[in-house]
Amino acid sequence: MHHRMENQLMAAVLKNPESDLPRLIYADWLDEQGDARGEWIRIQCALARLSQESRQDDSPVLEKLRERQHQLADMVENHWVEPIRPWIEGWEFHRGFLERITITAELFLKFGEKILNQYPIRRVRLLDAAPIFPELVRSPLLKKIHELDLCNSSLGNGGPNLLARCESLDQLEFLDLSFNNLSDEGLECLAKIPSLHQLRCLNLNDNSDFSARGIRCFTESKNWNHLERLDLSGNELTESAIHILLNKHSLPKLKNLLVHHGRIGDGGLHALVHSSRFLQAHLPFTDLDIRYNHIGPEGMRLLASSPLYPKLKRCLLSGNPVTDIGLYYLMSAQPPPKLIELQLANCQISDEGLEYLSTSPILDTLEKIDLTDNLVSEISLSIITAIASGKNWRKSFVIHMDSQKLPGGVLRWHRRFWNKGEEEVPSSSVENLRQVIPPQTPLQNDDDKEEPMIYRFR
Repeated sequence: MHHRMENQLMAAVLKNPESDLPRLIYADWLDEQGDARGEWIRIQCALARLSQESRQDDSPVLEKLRERQHQLADMVENHWVEPIRPWIEGWEFHRGFLERITITAELFLKFGEKILNQYPIRRVRLLDAAPIFPELVRSPLLKKIHELDLCNSSLGNGGPNLLARCESLDQLEFLDLSFNNLSDEGLECLAKIPSLHQLRCLNLNDNSDFSARGIRCFTESKNWNHLERLDLSGNELTESAIHILLNKHSLPKLKNLLVHHGRIGDGGLHALVHSSRFLQAHLPFTDLDIRYNHIGPEGMRLLASSPLYPKLKRCLLSGNPVTDIGLYYLMSAQPPPKLIELQLANCQISDEGLEYLSTSPILDTLEKIDLTDNLVSEISLSIITAIASGKNWRKSFVIHMDSQKLPGGVLRWHRRFWNKGEEEVPSSSVENLRQVIPPQTPLQNDDDKEEPMIYRFR
């Protein structure tokens, strides 16, 4: 009787996997049996709901839920994973149930039906798929998967060609083809697969140098009317490719475009931050990731004067030749953005640039900043730390940084410290900083390969 009831409750979850209601009914029944899985289901459903409501990551409610989730994790996960542990390489729970698995393609073909009939699996990552990919694309098991991860499968351009013959992709909402050595040929073939019309997320990062021709063929496809997130980072995209991607007649629902580690330059950034698709009020575009894209001071000026800049919460600029001039443009922009995170590693910034940062209102909201691999002195870093921690003394604040003293080589420190106790007194000067955190002896030189020093306040 006990097992029959549990099987019926699981069947209800499998029948309606998008709803929390059958999961919470299952949780109530588990509570009546004294089974901790009931609490686990409710906690994970609550975490998913709060995440969708964009609650702050460090809120007391979320911290308490995550702490209890961590306490229950081993016991609950082992109970549900144990029957299939010999077959899978990894797993992930969401909303209380096993939702994502990593499995070899060979074992998936052997045991996939049993697994998918027992658990509300949404995403499957397949390992070693290339040798049996022709057999895989003919399998009806793919009809039961909403998210397919083929990352780093060495499929080459033949992968999309075989996917084009698959008749089980109509329900697919997520597809990861990153690290697969695709070129323009594979991109063009992918665009011609009509069964991918329901995709919402497509990862094509780190394949090859996609040309403007390949990008144009991709964007002209009618398959992408539901695509919301597209990752093309690590493919050396150029300015012309960005202009094609942002054409108002293509990718009508695109909200999130990832193009870091490319060659878009100042012109590509200008097109990106002035694109009408990202300036619409109903689209929550708050994160800009343009790391390593050959963007200089002029690009920073264009960014600072754009209507998108004040809306940003996270701005990732590492690896671009921003220089002190570019940082000046960003720090003096009006109105300033309420940034939570700013990444400026390896941006050719000196003490002069940090002076602009130290007087900027951006520090009022900043919680995390990366200043590693810049030509700045220890005293400037200490001043920035003191000022920022003084402004943010009621919240967690993290700075990643190192000081470089030329020509005597690079000196690196690793410092991690917290404001201790209940009295969290703000630090507003270098002297206050020294009182809260005693100075430590610097390490030798860059040859030691120590981590950059990290100031952390809470």
